[in-house]
Amino acid sequence: MAAPKKPIDLDKVKEYAEIACTLKEIASFLGVNERTLFRSPEVMAVYHASLDEFNRSLRRLQWATAQGNDTEFLRDAKGEIVRGEKNRAVILKPGSAPNEKMQEFLGKNYLGQADKTDITSGGEKLKPWTKTQLQIPAAPNTVPTQELDPATPEKN
Repeated sequence: MAAPKKPIDLDKVKEYAEIACTLKEIASFLGVNERTLFRSPEVMAVYHASLDEFNRSLRRLQWATAQGNDTEFLRDAKGEIVRGEKNRAVILKPGSAPNEKMQEFLGKNYLGQADKTDITSGGEKLKPWTKTQLQIPAAPNTVPTQELDPATPEKN
């Protein structure tokens, strides 16, 4: 006889999927078999929707990092920047410069850009080497074999 079905907390599935946990990890947290999650259409719908939200959030953060952002200052009712100690502006949120590495990552992953070295000659691709063009050097620490004439003294 099969064990009674354990209720699955869909809020927990949503919570874990929103931080990109795998189904195997969620099953472990919930104390159920991974196949139990796969078999439930409700669980899978919640899982995929939550994982999509994770992807959207991550994409927003990556985009913001790639663009950089301006510093946000505390302002009074008139819209004037509030000054604190030593007459310095009060910063609510520090700004950041655009992140070139993130821009490169997004370009490679979404625009198909790549680090390529195009080896060409006058716009034409180079032809491969032939065997006659390749000079293979002798192995290091080897002496070429040749017959020595005993009458000829060795040169040092």
